[in-house]
Amino acid sequence: MIRHSAALLLLLGSASLSLAGFDTYFENKLHDFGATPRGPQLVHYFRFTNSGKEPLVITNVRVSCGCVTASAPVTTIKPGESSYITAQMDSRRFTGPKSVTVYVQFSQPRFEEVSLLVTANGREDFSMSPDSLALGNIKKGADAKATMKVTLLSDPAWEIKEAKCDSNYVQVAAKLLKRERNEVTYEITATVRPDLPVGKWFTDVHLVTTNAALLKVRVPLTVDVNPAVSVTPLAVSLGDIRMGESSEQRLLVKGDKPFKIKNINGADDTITVTGAGTEAKIVHILNVVVKPTKVGAISKDLALVTDEGDEAINVPVRANAIKE
Repeated sequence: MIRHSAALLLLLGSASLSLAGFDTYFENKLHDFGATPRGPQLVHYFRFTNSGKEPLVITNVRVSCGCVTASAPVTTIKPGESSYITAQMDSRRFTGPKSVTVYVQFSQPRFEEVSLLVTANGREDFSMSPDSLALGNIKKGADAKATMKVTLLSDPAWEIKEAKCDSNYVQVAAKLLKRERNEVTYEITATVRPDLPVGKWFTDVHLVTTNAALLKVRVPLTVDVNPAVSVTPLAVSLGDIRMGESSEQRLLVKGDKPFKIKNINGADDTITVTGAGTEAKIVHILNVVVKPTKVGAISKDLALVTDEGDEAINVPVRANAIKE
Protein backbone atom coordinates (compact mmCIF):
# COMPACT_ATOMS: atom_id res chain seq x y z
CA MET A 1 0.00 0.00 0.00
CA ILE A 2 2.82 2.36 0.85
CA ARG A 3 4.48 1.65 -2.47
CA HIS A 4 1.25 2.34 -4.34
CA SER A 5 0.72 5.58 -2.40
CA ALA A 6 4.25 6.74 -3.12
CA ALA A 7 3.85 5.93 -6.78
CA LEU A 8 0.52 7.78 -6.87
CA LEU A 9 2.06 10.84 -5.22
CA LEU A 10 4.93 10.76 -7.69
CA LEU A 11 2.48 10.50 -10.59
CA LEU A 12 0.42 13.40 -9.29
CA GLY A 13 3.54 15.45 -8.75
CA SER A 14 4.68 14.78 -12.32
CA ALA A 15 1.24 15.70 -13.66
CA SER A 16 1.22 19.00 -11.78
CA LEU A 17 4.65 19.82 -13.18
CA SER A 18 3.58 19.04 -16.73
CA LEU A 19 0.47 21.20 -16.32
CA ALA A 20 2.33 24.32 -15.16
CA GLY A 21 0.07 27.34 -15.61
CA PHE A 22 0.41 29.76 -18.50
CA ASP A 23 1.08 32.47 -15.93
CA THR A 24 4.63 31.09 -15.67
CA TYR A 25 5.19 32.24 -19.26
CA PHE A 26 4.89 35.92 -18.24
CA GLU A 27 7.93 37.97 -17.26
CA ASN A 28 5.77 39.70 -14.64
CA LYS A 29 2.10 39.75 -13.68
CA LEU A 30 2.09 42.99 -11.68
CA HIS A 31 2.99 46.49 -12.76
CA ASP A 32 2.84 49.54 -10.48
CA PHE A 33 2.77 52.87 -12.30
CA GLY A 34 3.38 54.54 -8.94
CA ALA A 35 2.29 58.09 -8.21
CA THR A 36 0.88 59.81 -11.25
CA PRO A 37 -0.81 63.14 -11.95
CA ARG A 38 -4.28 63.18 -13.43
CA GLY A 39 -4.17 63.22 -17.22
CA PRO A 40 -1.52 60.89 -18.70
CA GLN A 41 -2.35 57.64 -20.46
CA LEU A 42 -0.25 55.03 -18.68
CA VAL A 43 0.87 52.11 -20.83
CA HIS A 44 2.54 48.83 -19.88
CA TYR A 45 3.37 45.74 -21.94
CA PHE A 46 3.06 42.40 -20.12
CA ARG A 47 5.57 40.32 -22.08
CA PHE A 48 5.48 36.55 -22.26
CA THR A 49 7.03 33.65 -24.17
CA ASN A 50 5.33 30.42 -25.16
CA SER A 51 7.63 27.94 -23.43
CA GLY A 52 5.34 25.00 -24.21
CA LYS A 53 5.28 22.57 -27.11
CA GLU A 54 1.92 23.62 -28.59
CA PRO A 55 0.54 26.92 -29.93
CA LEU A 56 -1.13 29.28 -27.46
CA VAL A 57 -4.45 30.78 -28.53
CA ILE A 58 -5.84 33.88 -26.77
CA THR A 59 -9.61 34.17 -27.14
CA ASN A 60 -10.44 37.07 -24.84
CA VAL A 61 -8.89 39.91 -22.82
CA ARG A 62 -11.09 41.74 -20.30
CA VAL A 63 -10.59 44.14 -17.38
CA SER A 64 -12.15 44.73 -13.99
CA CYS A 65 -12.50 48.51 -14.46
CA GLY A 66 -13.27 50.81 -17.38
CA CYS A 67 -10.30 53.04 -16.56
CA VAL A 68 -8.09 50.37 -18.16
CA THR A 69 -8.19 49.00 -21.69
CA ALA A 70 -6.25 45.89 -22.61
CA SER A 71 -5.58 43.97 -25.80
CA ALA A 72 -3.52 41.19 -27.35
CA PRO A 73 -1.95 42.27 -30.68
CA VAL A 74 -1.27 38.62 -31.55
CA THR A 75 -3.79 35.90 -30.65
CA THR A 76 -1.87 32.80 -31.77
CA ILE A 77 1.64 32.35 -30.39
CA LYS A 78 3.73 29.43 -31.62
CA PRO A 79 6.13 27.51 -29.33
CA GLY A 80 9.21 29.60 -28.66
CA GLU A 81 7.61 32.82 -29.86
CA SER A 82 7.14 35.91 -27.68
CA SER A 83 4.34 38.47 -27.53
CA TYR A 84 2.70 40.84 -25.04
CA ILE A 85 -0.55 42.09 -23.57
CA THR A 86 -1.01 45.86 -23.75
CA ALA A 87 -2.59 47.53 -20.70
CA GLN A 88 -3.47 51.24 -20.92
CA MET A 89 -4.62 53.08 -17.81
CA ASP A 90 -6.48 56.42 -18.05
CA SER A 91 -5.32 58.49 -15.06
CA ARG A 92 -8.14 61.01 -15.66
CA ARG A 93 -10.68 58.48 -14.40
CA PHE A 94 -9.48 57.96 -10.83
CA THR A 95 -7.95 59.74 -7.84
CA GLY A 96 -5.95 58.01 -5.13
CA PRO A 97 -4.78 54.36 -5.15
CA LYS A 98 -6.25 52.21 -7.92
CA SER A 99 -5.80 48.52 -8.76
CA VAL A 100 -7.24 46.91 -11.90
CA THR A 101 -7.08 43.27 -12.96
CA VAL A 102 -6.56 42.25 -16.57
CA TYR A 103 -7.89 38.77 -17.38
CA VAL A 104 -6.25 36.96 -20.30
CA GLN A 105 -8.24 33.95 -21.48
CA PHE A 106 -6.54 31.10 -23.36
CA SER A 107 -8.47 28.40 -25.23
CA GLN A 108 -5.59 26.28 -26.54
CA PRO A 109 -3.85 24.00 -25.83
CA ARG A 110 -6.34 24.06 -22.95
CA PHE A 111 -8.69 26.56 -21.34
CA GLU A 112 -7.00 28.77 -18.75
CA GLU A 113 -7.29 32.35 -17.50
CA VAL A 114 -4.29 34.38 -16.32
CA SER A 115 -4.76 37.43 -14.09
CA LEU A 116 -2.50 40.46 -14.48
CA LEU A 117 -2.59 43.49 -12.21
CA VAL A 118 -1.90 47.18 -12.83
CA THR A 119 -1.84 49.71 -9.99
CA ALA A 120 -1.38 53.47 -9.72
CA ASN A 121 -1.87 56.32 -7.28
CA GLY A 122 -3.62 59.33 -8.84
CA ARG A 123 -2.54 62.63 -7.30
CA GLU A 124 -4.32 65.99 -7.60
CA ASP A 125 -1.37 67.88 -6.07
CA PHE A 126 1.26 66.53 -8.43
CA SER A 127 1.89 67.43 -12.08
CA MET A 128 4.32 66.62 -14.91
CA SER A 129 4.69 68.84 -17.97
CA PRO A 130 4.82 67.29 -20.48
CA ASP A 131 3.58 63.95 -19.14
CA SER A 132 6.49 61.96 -20.62
CA LEU A 133 10.05 62.30 -21.86
CA ALA A 134 9.52 61.89 -25.60
CA LEU A 135 12.68 62.40 -27.65
CA GLY A 136 10.90 61.66 -30.94
CA ASN A 137 12.92 60.65 -34.00
CA ILE A 138 16.70 61.02 -33.81
CA LYS A 139 19.58 59.95 -36.00
CA LYS A 140 21.96 57.26 -34.78
CA GLY A 141 24.93 58.93 -33.07
CA ALA A 142 23.21 62.29 -32.62
CA ASP A 143 23.10 64.17 -29.32
CA ALA A 144 19.54 64.08 -28.01
CA LYS A 145 17.84 65.09 -24.80
CA ALA A 146 14.39 65.85 -23.44
CA THR A 147 13.24 67.89 -20.45
CA MET A 148 10.13 68.09 -18.32
CA LYS A 149 8.97 69.85 -15.16
CA VAL A 150 7.53 68.04 -12.14
CA THR A 151 5.67 69.99 -9.48
CA LEU A 152 4.32 69.08 -6.04
CA LEU A 153 1.95 71.51 -4.31
CA SER A 154 1.52 69.95 -0.86
CA ASP A 155 5.04 69.62 0.61
CA PRO A 156 7.30 72.71 0.81
CA ALA A 157 10.26 70.52 1.89
CA TRP A 158 9.88 68.07 -0.98
CA GLU A 159 13.12 66.96 -2.63
CA ILE A 160 14.05 64.59 -5.44
CA LYS A 161 16.89 62.54 -3.98
CA GLU A 162 17.69 60.46 -7.05
CA ALA A 163 16.83 60.29 -10.75
CA LYS A 164 17.69 57.12 -12.62
CA CYS A 165 16.68 55.17 -15.70
CA ASP A 166 16.05 51.49 -16.38
CA SER A 167 18.36 51.76 -19.40
CA ASN A 168 22.09 52.44 -19.18
CA TYR A 169 21.81 54.27 -22.50
CA VAL A 170 20.00 57.17 -20.79
CA GLN A 171 21.49 59.59 -18.25
CA VAL A 172 19.06 61.50 -16.06
CA ALA A 173 19.49 64.65 -13.95
CA ALA A 174 17.13 66.55 -11.62
CA LYS A 175 17.52 70.29 -11.01
CA LEU A 176 15.52 72.38 -8.51
CA LEU A 177 13.79 75.28 -10.28
CA LYS A 178 11.39 76.68 -7.69
CA ARG A 179 10.54 76.42 -3.99
CA GLU A 180 7.82 78.86 -2.94
CA ARG A 181 5.41 78.28 -0.06
CA ASN A 182 3.89 74.86 -0.77
CA GLU A 183 4.99 74.68 -4.41
CA VAL A 184 8.18 72.86 -5.42
CA THR A 185 9.24 72.40 -9.06
CA TYR A 186 12.11 70.38 -10.51
CA GLU A 187 13.40 70.12 -14.06
CA ILE A 188 14.17 66.58 -15.22
CA THR A 189 16.60 66.15 -18.11
CA ALA A 190 17.17 62.85 -19.92
CA THR A 191 20.15 62.57 -22.28
CA VAL A 192 20.56 59.63 -24.66
CA ARG A 193 23.98 58.17 -25.29
CA PRO A 194 25.06 58.42 -28.97
CA ASP A 195 25.71 54.65 -29.12
CA LEU A 196 22.04 53.78 -28.54
CA PRO A 197 21.23 51.18 -31.22
CA VAL A 198 18.75 51.81 -34.03
CA GLY A 199 15.12 51.01 -33.17
CA LYS A 200 12.06 52.11 -31.22
CA TRP A 201 12.89 52.28 -27.51
CA PHE A 202 10.55 52.41 -24.51
CA THR A 203 11.94 52.69 -21.01
CA ASP A 204 11.17 54.28 -17.63
CA VAL A 205 12.81 57.04 -15.60
CA HIS A 206 12.37 56.74 -11.84
CA LEU A 207 12.44 59.65 -9.41
CA VAL A 208 13.10 58.86 -5.75
CA THR A 209 11.72 61.59 -3.47
CA THR A 210 11.47 62.50 0.21
CA ASN A 211 7.66 62.56 0.37
CA ALA A 212 6.29 59.46 2.12
CA ALA A 213 3.24 59.33 -0.16
CA LEU A 214 5.31 60.03 -3.28
CA LEU A 215 8.46 58.01 -2.66
CA LYS A 216 8.83 56.90 -6.27
CA VAL A 217 7.62 58.58 -9.44
CA ARG A 218 7.69 56.76 -12.80
CA VAL A 219 8.23 58.79 -15.97
CA PRO A 220 7.92 57.02 -19.36
CA LEU A 221 10.62 57.73 -21.92
CA THR A 222 10.38 57.01 -25.66
CA VAL A 223 12.83 57.49 -28.51
CA ASP A 224 12.96 56.31 -32.12
CA VAL A 225 16.55 55.96 -33.32
CA ASN A 226 16.92 56.05 -37.11
CA PRO A 227 20.04 55.02 -39.02
CA ALA A 228 22.49 57.82 -39.79
CA VAL A 229 22.21 56.64 -43.38
CA SER A 230 18.87 55.68 -44.97
CA VAL A 231 18.07 53.51 -47.99
CA THR A 232 15.10 53.95 -50.36
CA PRO A 233 13.39 51.64 -51.07
CA LEU A 234 13.97 49.48 -48.02
CA ALA A 235 14.01 46.27 -50.09
CA VAL A 236 14.60 45.12 -53.65
CA SER A 237 11.53 43.20 -54.87
CA LEU A 238 11.71 42.16 -58.52
CA GLY A 239 9.02 39.48 -58.85
CA ASP A 240 9.40 36.86 -61.62
CA ILE A 241 12.58 36.82 -63.74
CA ARG A 242 13.02 34.42 -66.64
CA MET A 243 16.17 32.35 -66.80
CA GLY A 244 18.68 33.98 -69.15
CA GLU A 245 17.28 37.44 -68.41
CA SER A 246 18.01 40.00 -65.71
CA SER A 247 16.13 42.64 -63.75
CA GLU A 248 17.38 45.68 -61.90
CA GLN A 249 16.37 48.30 -59.35
CA ARG A 250 17.99 51.50 -58.13
CA LEU A 251 18.69 52.22 -54.48
CA LEU A 252 18.97 55.74 -53.07
CA VAL A 253 21.41 55.78 -50.14
CA LYS A 254 21.25 59.11 -48.30
CA GLY A 255 22.86 60.68 -45.24
CA ASP A 256 22.81 64.04 -43.46
CA LYS A 257 26.44 64.66 -44.40
CA PRO A 258 28.88 63.24 -46.98
CA PHE A 259 29.78 59.60 -46.33
CA LYS A 260 31.51 56.71 -48.04
CA ILE A 261 30.20 53.25 -48.82
CA LYS A 262 33.13 51.13 -47.69
CA ASN A 263 31.81 47.73 -48.71
CA ILE A 264 28.75 45.87 -49.98
CA ASN A 265 28.46 42.33 -48.65
CA GLY A 266 26.12 39.72 -50.10
CA ALA A 267 26.72 40.25 -53.82
CA ASP A 268 27.50 37.08 -55.80
CA ASP A 269 27.02 35.49 -59.23
CA THR A 270 23.28 36.17 -58.99
CA ILE A 271 23.33 39.70 -57.58
CA THR A 272 25.66 42.50 -58.66
CA VAL A 273 25.76 46.08 -57.37
CA THR A 274 27.31 49.06 -59.17
CA GLY A 275 27.61 52.77 -58.43
CA ALA A 276 29.20 52.71 -54.99
CA GLY A 277 32.38 54.62 -55.93
CA THR A 278 35.05 55.68 -53.43
CA GLU A 279 34.23 59.33 -52.74
CA ALA A 280 32.18 60.73 -49.89
CA LYS A 281 28.75 62.00 -50.97
CA ILE A 282 25.46 62.88 -49.30
CA VAL A 283 23.60 60.70 -51.82
CA HIS A 284 24.79 57.48 -53.45
CA ILE A 285 22.78 55.85 -56.25
CA LEU A 286 23.30 52.09 -56.45
CA ASN A 287 22.09 49.82 -59.22
CA VAL A 288 21.18 46.30 -58.10
CA VAL A 289 21.04 43.73 -60.90
CA VAL A 290 19.65 40.22 -60.40
CA LYS A 291 20.41 37.54 -63.00
CA PRO A 292 19.21 34.06 -61.92
CA THR A 293 21.54 31.08 -62.17
CA LYS A 294 18.82 28.51 -61.38
CA VAL A 295 15.05 28.23 -61.21
CA GLY A 296 13.45 29.00 -57.85
CA ALA A 297 13.06 31.68 -55.21
CA ILE A 298 15.87 34.19 -54.68
CA SER A 299 16.07 35.44 -51.12
CA LYS A 300 19.28 37.14 -50.14
CA ASP A 301 20.40 40.19 -48.17
CA LEU A 302 22.83 42.93 -49.08
CA ALA A 303 24.76 44.56 -46.24
CA LEU A 304 25.91 48.12 -46.96
CA VAL A 305 28.87 49.13 -44.81
CA THR A 306 29.50 52.88 -44.54
CA ASP A 307 31.93 55.06 -42.62
CA GLU A 308 29.01 56.34 -40.50
CA GLY A 309 29.30 53.59 -37.90
CA ASP A 310 29.94 49.89 -37.59
CA GLU A 311 26.34 48.78 -38.15
CA ALA A 312 25.69 47.56 -41.68
CA ILE A 313 22.47 48.56 -43.46
CA ASN A 314 20.53 45.47 -44.41
CA VAL A 315 18.70 45.46 -47.78
CA PRO A 316 16.64 42.33 -48.57
CA VAL A 317 16.66 41.20 -52.20
CA ARG A 318 13.72 39.05 -53.28
CA ALA A 319 12.83 37.60 -56.69
CA ASN A 320 11.60 34.38 -58.29
CA ALA A 321 13.48 32.75 -61.17
CA ILE A 322 11.23 30.97 -63.67
CA LYS A 323 11.93 28.87 -66.77
CA GLU A 324 12.46 30.57 -70.11
